[in-house]
Amino acid sequence: MRSDTHSRLGEISTGADGSVTLRFERHLAHSPERIWAALTESAQLAQWFMAGTLEPRRGGRLRLDSGEKGGTLGEVLAWDPPRLLTYSWVRDGGAGARSLVRWKLHPDGTGDSTFLVLEHRELDRDTAIDLGAGWHDFLDRLPHHLDGVRRAHPMRAAESFLRRRSRMRMRWALTRGRLQWKAGPLVPPIGPTS
Repeated sequence: MRSDTHSRLGEISTGADGSVTLRFERHLAHSPERIWAALTESAQLAQWFMAGTLEPRRGGRLRLDSGEKGGTLGEVLAWDPPRLLTYSWVRDGGAGARSLVRWKLHPDGTGDSTFLVLEHRELDRDTAIDLGAGWHDFLDRLPHHLDGVRRAHPMRAAESFLRRRSRMRMRWALTRGRLQWKAGPLVPPIGPTS
């Protein structure tokens, strides 16, 4: 794989077959067990990610309700609490292309903090742009959820996503097909976030 860019905003790699991988890293001030619960428990998923269910076992089903086109379906491919979770990801109620999502959690040695790595693999360019913008927003919400802080109104999150996605598409076009993210915020904040 060729790495097109790497920064706090994430890394985008393109495979020999043209498929795209998104990779994000975060350092979170919570234990792997606390983060694992946020990644796998339905009540918590609905607070920071999407409403849905994830059957807690290898071979379990994943269903996420994005509010449009039937949501996302998948199957749990790796289940190793609280270290590794991998599932297939099929948008549009199962009609979209299949991709893979992998969450890795590594304690940082202090016992209070964790390195989180999220990889979304086997994507096409357009889907990577859409999902990249969404993953940024979701990963921005996760630490607030873990801290018990309520985030901005969902409409503000949707506005942020649309602006971020538009900016990513422009950058793709300006770099003649090489997706390139630059360090720094993609868009300025929209009003208060609390």
